[in-house]
Formats: sequence, structure tokens, C-alpha cells
Amino acid sequence: MLLNCDGRKTKQDALKTSIIKFKDSIETIEIIEYIPKKYSEIKTDTILSNGFTVKVSSITDMDNSILKSFQKDSASIKQYHRKRIVTLEISLNGKLLFDKQIDTLFLKSYKGLAKSIISKDLIISDLRIDPKTSLSPKTELYMFITAYNPGDKFDKRFQLHFDKSGNYRLNTTGSYPI
Repeated sequence: MLLNCDGRKTKQDALKTSIIKFKDSIETIEIIEYIPKKYSEIKTDTILSNGFTVKVSSITDMDNSILKSFQKDSASIKQYHRKRIVTLEISLNGKLLFDKQIDTLFLKSYKGLAKSIISKDLIISDLRIDPKTSLSPKTELYMFITAYNPGDKFDKRFQLHFDKSGNYRLNTTGSYPI
């Protein structure tokens, strides 16, 4: 058996070199995404049998967003996660009990809630009446708040409980996979 080595590259080495040259020759592509892409507005007006009237307004904040950037192959991806402006108005038998914007400032201002679980990037994604409200014989209202940090794999959920005087309690119910 006779072997000769004349210094040529193997096919595998030549392929690796070609791939490296190709990757170096293309410029980074910048991809910009907005989440959600379009403006949306959701308004609900619910009258409950226990006397509560609940109005929820949720609109896309086109001016405020949270930027998440990452690299994928030769692309630089920038995702702008738009915040939502969520307003909650609660009345009992025609008397206004509560009218506030539900956002990170509202969550942070509640004294019984650990501030460490509420980051500045938290986005409120949902606010709805807990079905438990319709099962309660008392004059009380339960609501769920769902929020997330862009890029996280879990959302955070809170329960908001109102009594007939408009006093409320806020507590966490945990984190759940998105």
C-alpha cells in the first residue's frame, strides 16, 4: 500500500472553510417585530346578579413597549412587546367603588404583595372576572389578573378580591406555563 500526502485539504475541511467564508461574507440581517402587530381595543361591561357592575377596558399602548433583542443564525432580532392600558371600573348597585388603571404601579403599590415578583417589564395581558364570584352567596367580587415578562416561559397570576365597600385584597396565585 502506498500513501501520498501532497498537502491538499480533505472534502470536509474544504466544506468547513467554505461555510466560514460564506458566514463572514453576509451581513447581519436586522428583523424588527412588534407584538402585538396592530392596535386593539377590548371593552367589556358585565352586570352580575349580586349587584356588581364591572367595566374593563384594555387597549394596546402604541407608544410604550419593552425591547427584547437576541441573535438567531445571522439575524439580529428585535422584538418590541407593546404594553396594554387596562382600566377597571367597579360599581355596586349604581355606586362607584373602584376606578383605576391596572398596571405594574398598581401591583407594586399594594402593601401585601412581594415587590420582588413585579418587574418593570411586566405586561398585563388579561383581567377577567373569576367564576367563583357567581358561586359566592356574599356580596363580593373576585377577579384574575394575568401578566408576563417578555421572554419568560411562565406568566404570573394574581387574584383581586373586592368586598361590598370597595375594599380590596390582592394576592398571587402562582406562575403558569405560557
